[in-house]
Amino acid sequence: VIWRLVWQFMGSMIPYCLLGFFLCLGCGFINCYKHPKKDWKRELVICVFAAYCAGLASQTIMPHWNCGIDMSGKLYIDIFWDNELASVNLIPFKTILGQLSGNNSIVGEADIHKVSVLNLLANLLLFSPIGLFLPLLWKKFRKIKNVILAGVLVSTSVEMIQFFIGRSSDIDDVFLNTLGVCVGYGLYKIITKLKKIRILGTA
Repeated sequence: VIWRLVWQFMGSMIPYCLLGFFLCLGCGFINCYKHPKKDWKRELVICVFAAYCAGLASQTIMPHWNCGIDMSGKLYIDIFWDNELASVNLIPFKTILGQLSGNNSIVGEADIHKVSVLNLLANLLLFSPIGLFLPLLWKKFRKIKNVILAGVLVSTSVEMIQFFIGRSSDIDDVFLNTLGVCVGYGLYKIITKLKKIRILGTA
């Protein structure tokens, strides 16, 4: 169950990641053409970051939608702004403790622990690339306090937007997302200390 959910989750992100990557790549080519001294390696990393941002947006701030062709041959696009399963939680650690204890009324008892672990890990790891890419690309984010602030602001903004687009909003997600950003920053520190990559941030 857990691997099927992981692949389903990743598969839904891929089209948006590809769109973000190639749009940014096109802009990067134009930028490097106009400014030949531009570091194309850094531009490529920015494209990867843009791909990640597009995938993140698709899973967080984009309302659920579907499209197709109806029986009359007309194209239709449905956007769902409401969801009866969506909820709001403003009590710190309520959701985290509930999932750790296996309290999830939406999921069957046989799969509840697997899905709860997946939800916790997804919220933790989904934002970790922010903690890696920001200090890698921009000098001002090489201080942990700036990275944490960015993580809090991004995650809080996401939760606020989700309230209006039929997705669940949860203060625990802010905690987990910010912790994930710190994990990404830790990975950045490890990589740079091992000197496996060249620092790309110049801005």
